[in-house]
Amino acid sequence: MNNIKRVLSFITALIMCISIVSVNAYAETGVVLKNTVWTMSSHGATTSNITADFEWKNLNIKATAAKYISFDSAYMKTQGAANVISFKAAGPCTITVTAKSNSTTTDRYAVVSDRNGTQIGTDITAPMSGDGTGKVEYTGYGEEISITPKGGGISIKSIAVEYKNTNNLKGDINGDGKVDAADAAMLLKYVMGKDNINDDTALSAANGNNDGVINVLDANWILNNVYEPTSETTTVEIIDTSDGVEVRNYSELASALANAGAKAYVMNDIEMNDQVKLSLGEQSIIGVPDENGVLPVLNFENMTGKNDVINGKSSDGDAGVRILSANNVVKNLVIEKAHDNGILMKEVGTTGNLIENCILRYNNDSGVQITKGACGNVMKGIYSYRNCDVFTLGGNADGFAIKLSAGPELTTDSSVMDANKNTFTECYSWENSDDGWDSFDYPLNQQDASFQTAGGRWTYRNDYTNCIAWNNGTAANCFGYNDYINSLTLDENLPIIMRFKALSDEATYNNFVSQYNAGTLCSRTASASTYYSKLDTIFGAIPTVNGSLKASQISNSTNWQGNPNGFKLGSAYTQSNSERYMTNCITFDHLAAGFDKNNSGAKIYAENCIAFGNKINYNLSGYTAYKWNKVFGWSGTSGNGKPSGASGVTVAINDGSSKEETVRAAAERITGYAEGNRMIYSNVFENVF
Repeated sequence: MNNIKRVLSFITALIMCISIVSVNAYAETGVVLKNTVWTMSSHGATTSNITADFEWKNLNIKATAAKYISFDSAYMKTQGAANVISFKAAGPCTITVTAKSNSTTTDRYAVVSDRNGTQIGTDITAPMSGDGTGKVEYTGYGEEISITPKGGGISIKSIAVEYKNTNNLKGDINGDGKVDAADAAMLLKYVMGKDNINDDTALSAANGNNDGVINVLDANWILNNVYEPTSETTTVEIIDTSDGVEVRNYSELASALANAGAKAYVMNDIEMNDQVKLSLGEQSIIGVPDENGVLPVLNFENMTGKNDVINGKSSDGDAGVRILSANNVVKNLVIEKAHDNGILMKEVGTTGNLIENCILRYNNDSGVQITKGACGNVMKGIYSYRNCDVFTLGGNADGFAIKLSAGPELTTDSSVMDANKNTFTECYSWENSDDGWDSFDYPLNQQDASFQTAGGRWTYRNDYTNCIAWNNGTAANCFGYNDYINSLTLDENLPIIMRFKALSDEATYNNFVSQYNAGTLCSRTASASTYYSKLDTIFGAIPTVNGSLKASQISNSTNWQGNPNGFKLGSAYTQSNSERYMTNCITFDHLAAGFDKNNSGAKIYAENCIAFGNKINYNLSGYTAYKWNKVFGWSGTSGNGKPSGASGVTVAINDGSSKEETVRAAAERITGYAEGNRMIYSNVFENVF
């Protein structure tokens, strides 16, 4: 009887603990709660060597003076087999390690092990030249994972943890995809005989410690292994293709879109022979992601007109997906390497279109452009990055170009503006050759003749919600210089690099790639001018709008036409009754302005906005603020131009510099997902506002 009383007392104590335990209890033990990427270049340590135990963002570093670990500007170096880098995994996950051998003569390896020292998966190769990336699959729960070198020192560039589908997660008794206090309470009721668990899956999940017995020890295990999946994950949509046509190549895709209302479901990556045109209305191109959320790719590199675009300016016929009608859908796709815009919406009547869950990159103009009377279109969940117009010296290629008459006829009727607004939700723009977003307008006398008769068309209203722009408009990104000084492998998809490749012989290009990846092209700390001079020597001149120019000439501040702004909101010809709604918008690391009026005057509604690290964070003098709430700015090198305040509106820019680390970490994760052809909708907005 005394033993029974002691057990019941223990259970009661556990129940009391359950009532107060936080769902973040796991975080206190350093367990990774969500999909995480540790990129060593973001550590920012000033010390060169770690000679004692060290923790960085839940990554545990074990080192001694004899077997030290060094941080530098690009990566972490393990200097001996005794070193251990570890973290705690919350559940089944894919662990990806990117590493390089510290030897110049032999490959080495990284080994991933569980808490018992048992190796998980196979060795991950750390090659002597370039970076090697390998993956292992972890199937356990709540234990420390270690990464060690094999065969000598290696340089670990990054570690990524991506959690699996949490169905049947150990400890998840109620099946809600979490391991938390609710599961522990349910288990204790079962142990006390106050409730039944009849489901076999739930019973299996209840035996958290895998000892074959369901008892209070399992409840204790749950409390020590609380796991709540991040809201920052990909959503893999189960798509029913029965109402359309499944396509697997360009010919099938073109055929499937022969009629109005047609639906084409893209089942795999496709090498595109030519442009896709949606001109009949209510047509859909929908990608079917794989089981890991990886999107199919429409690659336009070898589309019709390749030679023309290499040697001259592109045109509308060189866009990847061209939309000239209403109510079309483009969804779940990577659209890359088009010879003009990735997606072009142009002409009056091009309205009601939805672009959703798409990655637009490496196109020879903007990721997406809306222009010449097109308006009232919706962009939701779009990554637009590393687009560059080579021929125009970086000009025009914005992440998002909503410009040149992207609106209705001239009117003072706000309802018309509202009905024809362009909206952007969960859209991200980075490292494009021109602005992140651009809403430049022409004067009336330069607009289409039919527009002049009607009094003109301007981009009256744009709505931006949960949008981020960073590091746009520089030649350094487009030529690969920033990647080079950060010891990254050459991005051979950069439009300028692709142009060099197309215009040079194979041996020359391959030699350049080898030097770039080995870091022998020039010093990793070399100036940009030194880097460009090396490109001059290797590749010579390429055709541009200003004649044949070398890299040093194209990148010259006089010639380079890219504008390094985040959100460019208009031009001198934007009508004063135009409206810009900015909610949860962030812009940083631009050499010009974060939020830029570009000589325009308009109404702005701003709430929960952040700008930092731009030359000018807010260049909005001449605007009228109808809302200005929780607007933050810091680390600008020039003074802000604030909008004037309407009645009842407080116009102020507050210092919120503590938010910067959260924003940069989110941007890094977004970049990593984009490279893997996957989408993430970041919770950074919840964390910083």
